[in-house]
Amino acid sequence: MFEFMPPTLVPIGTLRAVDPNLKGLSMGLQWVILRIFGSIPGPIVLGKLMDMACLVWQEDDCDEQGSCWIYDNRLLWNAMFILPIAMKGINIFCFFLAGYYYKPKVSENESEKIDSIKSSGEESSEF
Repeated sequence: MFEFMPPTLVPIGTLRAVDPNLKGLSMGLQWVILRIFGSIPGPIVLGKLMDMACLVWQEDDCDEQGSCWIYDNRLLWNAMFILPIAMKGINIFCFFLAGYYYKPKVSENESEKIDSIKSSGEESSEF
């Protein structure tokens, strides 16, 4: 369920949290940060963890390391299941943290409308 939420929630949250004249810049910056910290090192780290789970490597005639023949199932399970679940848990925690600390900006027109509604409500409550 949570796997399909971020493609929708992240852009909507970004667009709602920034000033209207900075929306394009914020989306571009978010894309660059996602690529730098997610798409580039993610496969490298996962590949390294898979290599660490290998028990028997294929060796060719030149004594060069080839493919992995046998994996340690427990280490491979940790690399392929536990690590992504932990990262997704951190992601969900950050979403809730951002939602908790988010304070929407109220424009002057909206604050005037709120004040007029409050004042009209106070007058009608006197009767």
